[in-house]
Amino acid sequence: MPSSTMDTMYKDEQIVMTTKNKTEKSTTIAMERRRVDSVDANKVHIAGGNHTGIIINKQITNGADVDHSAPQLSLEFKVFLINATTQKHMLESRQLRFWFKDEFPISDRAKYAQEFFKELVSPTEFPRDYVGFIMKIMKLMQVRYVYLRKVEIELRQLEETDRPPERPMSADDAAHAGRVEATEEKLLEMIESSYPNPLTLQDISRQIAQYFI
Repeated sequence: MPSSTMDTMYKDEQIVMTTKNKTEKSTTIAMERRRVDSVDANKVHIAGGNHTGIIINKQITNGADVDHSAPQLSLEFKVFLINATTQKHMLESRQLRFWFKDEFPISDRAKYAQEFFKELVSPTEFPRDYVGFIMKIMKLMQVRYVYLRKVEIELRQLEETDRPPERPMSADDAAHAGRVEATEEKLLEMIESSYPNPLTLQDISRQIAQYFI
């Protein structure tokens, strides 16, 4: 895409992160491309510098101004997290859901989502904490995958164990019709340095705000 077009896009659109839902075992976060004319500084954090164009909502959505349409593509993969304090391992499911801009051809969407996923979970650059993972999604949307209108990530804790995984987990057996296939090659064993109990909104806002400093 020509740089002049990208520059115009950055001026007109922001990536807005909103926590949609939180339960004892899961958190769902939406990152949506929007044109934002005005913001309330009491309700959002506005990034600057290299992160200009990213806005973090400080409040969980109450259902207003929410896109309720079904995702156009989705995929799921699993990671093992290790608690640095207890040394226990947590198996976590991460489901990505994709919505595309209307003008983006339907025939290209599956490959586009696969390329996004491959870059997101690249073993050499896999984010080692939640904040880095969410930030990488937003930056990829902002800089490289401009035809993604919205991405949701659902983080769901599945089970805790004292033993580390014996082999990488594959999402193939969890795949179903309408999902982009996730191969085992893309799902190399990913161990993160630590994890909180299901993310609180305060954790997300505070840590991501600190990321911008």
